[in-house]
Parts: sequence; structure tokens; C-alpha cells
Amino acid sequence: MKKETPHSNILKIDETGFFFKVTFLKKKTLHQGSNAAKDRITRLVGSNTSGDLKVKPLAVYHVETPRAMKVYPKPHLPVIWRSNKKGWITGTVFQDWFTSCFFTAIRLRTLKIKPCLSLIMPRPSN
Repeated sequence: MKKETPHSNILKIDETGFFFKVTFLKKKTLHQGSNAAKDRITRLVGSNTSGDLKVKPLAVYHVETPRAMKVYPKPHLPVIWRSNKKGWITGTVFQDWFTSCFFTAIRLRTLKIKPCLSLIMPRPSN
């Protein structure tokens, strides 16, 4: 008989990117040489399947400190804020978040649990 893994030990990480400030204009209304504004922000979230462990999410934007956030100190934000020229999660940004935030949250929670296997499967978009 196989022993089932409890839902609190099954972890999931997912990346989602979305555009904001996207303007849907007809081609006739755009002026010669102008582009529609497309600001992209990418989020990386992780939790277990039971929902009692939620890791601090990662947000990647193309600007280090946006104008609206200049008054807020970054350590007090509800996300870990990183910047990249295109707003993408690169390997170094992911590795930094994984070792500093995700792995430490797992380690603090699972001190009495046996080590687990982590599978990171790349997608074509990564």
C-alpha cells in the first residue's frame, strides 16, 4: 500500500505576467512613429496545496522604483520587488528569490519533516 503525501507537503510555484496601461486603439488613430503603451509586470507566487503556507510573492517590473512607489520603502512592501529591463523573471532573479525567500520559508516550516524532492520543470516561455 502506498503512503499518500499530505497536502501541506505539496508545493506549487507559478509565474504570471500581465500588461497594464495597454491601449486598444485602431491603427488609424495612432500617429506616425508612436506606439501604444505596454507596461508589463511579472509575478511569481508559491504556496502549498492546503493553503496554510504562502510564500512572499516576487514582482518584477522594468523600473527599479516607479514614481508612485517612491514614498514606500521596499522592505515594507507585501512583495519582493525586483527590476529587469523587460520585466521578465530571469534565472538570477529566480535563483535569488528561491534561495532567499522560498527555501527559507520551507525550511522554517519543515524542520521536523524529512527532506523533500523539488522538481522545477521549465516551460517554453521561460
